[in-house]
Amino acid sequence: MGSSSHTKNRRYYTEEQYLNYIKGDADPKRKHIAYARVSNVGQKDDLKNQEDFLRTYSNEKGVILDEFLTDIGSGLNYKRKKWNQLLDSVMQGDIDVSGLQNGSQSNGRTKEKN
Repeated sequence: MGSSSHTKNRRYYTEEQYLNYIKGDADPKRKHIAYARVSNVGQKDDLKNQEDFLRTYSNEKGVILDEFLTDIGSGLNYKRKKWNQLLDSVMQGDIDVSGLQNGSQSNGRTKEKN
């Protein structure tokens, strides 16, 4: 942790130092985004289930999502607008935590970046 002032064996920390200690050194400018995808429109219920799962998972981990992205489209190509948006954001360093759910294998698994 950074410098602190102390007198008579007491230490005083700034709020920023305290928050960095509690939450780690996460960049406050980076977003928390979750992403879910299904292959076709007939799987909209699965997409909703994925979203519910990822929102619950994020809440349990103490992560507040800034954005939730969904796509309906094949996983065999890159014709997925929101996926491409997510990749661009990751490449630009704008993403802190991402939750991914694969619609063709929606079984409650999640992939997370630590």
